Amino acid sequence: METYSAFKTDYVTAKVIAVEDQQKIQKSGTEYRYLVITDKETFVCEKSYLKWHFDASNTFYRIKKDSTYHFKVQGIGKGVLTDYRNILLVTPAEPRE
Repeated sequence: METYSAFKTDYVTAKVIAVEDQQKIQKSGTEYRYLVITDKETFVCEKSYLKWHFDASNTFYRIKKDSTYHFKVQGIGKGVLTDYRNILLVTPAEPRE
C-alpha cells in the first residue's frame, strides 16, 4: 500500500493541453493562480516556501501548450488544503526521433 503525503515529490512526464492564469482581486490585493492542464492530470504552479520555490510565475510562463515536459511536482492532489499537485520544476522532454 502506497503512503501519500503532502510533502511527497514525484516526477511526471506529460503533454500540456492548456495553461490558464486566474486572478482573484480582493481588498488586500490580487491573488494569482496558475493552472497547467495535461494529458495526465491538472497541476497548479505556485510558491512553495517548504521547497524554496518562489518563481512560480516565471516557471508557468515557460510552459507552452501542445509541448511535452518533465514535471517535478509535490503534493497529493485533491485534499483538504489543496486541489492540485504543485509544479516545482519543469524541463522540456526530448523529442523522439
